[in-house]
Amino acid sequence: MESHSDSDTSSDSECGSDLEPDNEPDEDEDVQPERSMPPDDDEYETFWTPADQLKAQIDHACLLQLHQDIKARAITPTYQKLPREWPLRPFDIRTLPNSVQDPIHYFELFWTPEVFAILVENTNKYAQFKEAWHRENCTKKSRWWKAVNLYEMRIFIALLIYISINRNSNIESYWSNRLTIHKPMEHMTFYRFEQIKRYFHVSPPSLPSQSKSQWYMKLSPLSEVLRHQFQAYVVLGQNVSFDEMMVPFTGRSQHTLKMKNKPVSEGFKIWALCDHGYTWDFLWYSRISSK
Repeated sequence: MESHSDSDTSSDSECGSDLEPDNEPDEDEDVQPERSMPPDDDEYETFWTPADQLKAQIDHACLLQLHQDIKARAITPTYQKLPREWPLRPFDIRTLPNSVQDPIHYFELFWTPEVFAILVENTNKYAQFKEAWHRENCTKKSRWWKAVNLYEMRIFIALLIYISINRNSNIESYWSNRLTIHKPMEHMTFYRFEQIKRYFHVSPPSLPSQSKSQWYMKLSPLSEVLRHQFQAYVVLGQNVSFDEMMVPFTGRSQHTLKMKNKPVSEGFKIWALCDHGYTWDFLWYSRISSK
């Protein structure tokens, strides 16, 4: 009985070993290419064989040739240009008022009565502002001031133009020099001239707490009027020039420029739009605030 059971057990193990599948392929069998199956479709099967690669290259070459043939046969539409003439537009001056006869009248076209009214108003406001400031801080005795009027302001501007033409470094010499007679100085004393120059202001006085959006805001009331008047009487031509222009100034300011080998080596720089030597428009320039 025992011997019989041992023999059966061995025979079953031998049979089981014979029934196990052999996972290693034979060397003589052909290896089939791997299948590329989409993850979502189990029924779809494709085989990427060398023949398929060759066919895909041929199809791609045919498509490129077809694209080139269609592009070569394509006709670009052409349209007839519309007849348009561009006549030369010359520099021209608009019709001036009939009252313009003397050089002073040409000056008053740009330096209008509105400009003088702005200067008189803001100069008086600045003098009152400084006087009130001295009273509040008790720093020193305020200076005597007489409100300037339109007549005195016109004389003051005329004297500034006269001094800029003669270019004498000592302003007091225009009144004290007996060798040279300066007729314009007879219309205003030196003391009054210095008093107006001390409080001369173009813009309204601003408090220290007020923010300054533009560094040239102190000249804005005057520059805006001049820019409008420059464009009112002249029509620009077809050929214009846009270049820099220097205004002489040797005082203290962080917005001035120093340019060597220039007729004006130091001062404020302004971009100007000109034609035939006439300034039609301009823009302020600063080396730190605006470029």
